[in-house]
Amino acid sequence: MGERTIEPTGDMLFEDASNNLKAILHFNTFQSSGYWTVTTEGGKDRFIGVMYKAKDIKENTKMGKGIQFPTNLEEIPDMDQKIDTIEGSIIEKLDIGKKTYW
Repeated sequence: MGERTIEPTGDMLFEDASNNLKAILHFNTFQSSGYWTVTTEGGKDRFIGVMYKAKDIKENTKMGKGIQFPTNLEEIPDMDQKIDTIEGSIIEKLDIGKKTYW
């Protein structure tokens, strides 16, 4: 078998409506900038996100084509209280706050 390449892109929402909890992940944090000297940061396998207590969730969030996720994780409209940050890599680790889960 040949090599497998997985490059997740976009955003993912996790929702626990019974406890008013949500988490948003942004995948593919790779950015390149500059003209004469190119600088890069992030990675194609990396993700960042936030776990938070949402303002009253009355029903599950509608999903599908055309859904807009917030670009600034500190300014989420339905965030009542930030619980922790999430970051990691799909091939290396998952950190929630200061604890590494894999």
